[in-house]
Amino acid sequence: MLWAATPIAAMPDQTGIGVPVYLECGRRPALGTGVSTWVMVYRVAWGVLVILIVVGLVCVFAPKCQMLRSLQQKKLELQAENRARAEQIRDLREKEQRFLTDPEFVRRTAHESGRVAPDEIIFTYPTNANDVQRK
Repeated sequence: MLWAATPIAAMPDQTGIGVPVYLECGRRPALGTGVSTWVMVYRVAWGVLVILIVVGLVCVFAPKCQMLRSLQQKKLELQAENRARAEQIRDLREKEQRFLTDPEFVRRTAHESGRVAPDEIIFTYPTNANDVQRK
């Protein structure tokens, strides 16, 4: 903002020479002079407004940041679960392929689960003394 000044009178200084006195036509007083009450009120109001805007932005974005962190954590957990399931699927597909191509694997797996072929006889022996029945 430009400041305009016009001389309104000549005041004598200590030397006796007249020094023109200027009337400032701006709203803001020159540096070093007293600040009017309204100017101070405006400055404080602007400061309070800026602080309120900053606090409002923090209040709006702080929960969003917390939600972002929790969603990122959930994403990591789901990715780990997906990796585990992908490994499980890979193992099951490998077993499926072996069932289709390896008859010995099929026979051994059937025996481990208690199945027998029509021409086989299975003998089971008790593993501890409690399983033995005495007659």
